[in-house]
Amino acid sequence: MPIDTFLILGSAHSGRRALCADVCENALAPDKAAVFVSENEPADEADAKLESLANAAVYRYHQASEFSKIVCGEGFDAQACLFIADSGENLADAVEEFKALCDAGTARLVRVWSVIDCALLEAHGKQLKVYFDALSHFADCVILTNRSNIPNSLIKSLTDGYKKECKPHLVELMDKFGRLKNPLELTIDQARRISMLFDDFDPIDELELDEDNLPEEPFSLERKPDPYMERLPGGHRKNPIPEPPVNK
Repeated sequence: MPIDTFLILGSAHSGRRALCADVCENALAPDKAAVFVSENEPADEADAKLESLANAAVYRYHQASEFSKIVCGEGFDAQACLFIADSGENLADAVEEFKALCDAGTARLVRVWSVIDCALLEAHGKQLKVYFDALSHFADCVILTNRSNIPNSLIKSLTDGYKKECKPHLVELMDKFGRLKNPLELTIDQARRISMLFDDFDPIDELELDEDNLPEEPFSLERKPDPYMERLPGGHRKNPIPEPPVNK
């Protein structure tokens, strides 16, 4: 049976492990959670807190596919998983690899949390616009971190843009101590993302056909690919997502 899993996207040093620590301690407890962190992730000041939690077990993975072996292995004891995507991989590739876990029946996606580093946004917002747009596209919840010394106008511009574009995802703020106002809200099993990549698809139901509403022209029963997943005939992404810098 697939295990309930939260996918956490974002750049290195964006505060994803602090987010996991807060959620494990203040939303998931006393249930046990398994937190998956790539071996490629640089050390983080939140590591010690996360690893000290009684209800959290941290697993280091080399490839996303190792998730299945771990959760199906003897002795694995958790009611939920928090899967931190490898920030060293291209965002589209990381999402695609996690989708494979869901398709294999190992993970059941509960929600996608996209962590936006506001310091990175201020420094590279123009160059990484597509990256930040993609984080919003996949997210059920967007968490804004590293807001110290960041102009309020930048935060307001971002959140106002989400409202103007009618983005369905939640937007939460993380304080300088790595805490959310209400971490429990992030764990609600309700899809709010724009992307339909993880949704079940019935082509007949989507067309809403009946005997009084039949198309005259030929139509396709194939779902349109997610804009960030679509590939060109040569294999390259049609809409490539730029990669953020690894260093602070």
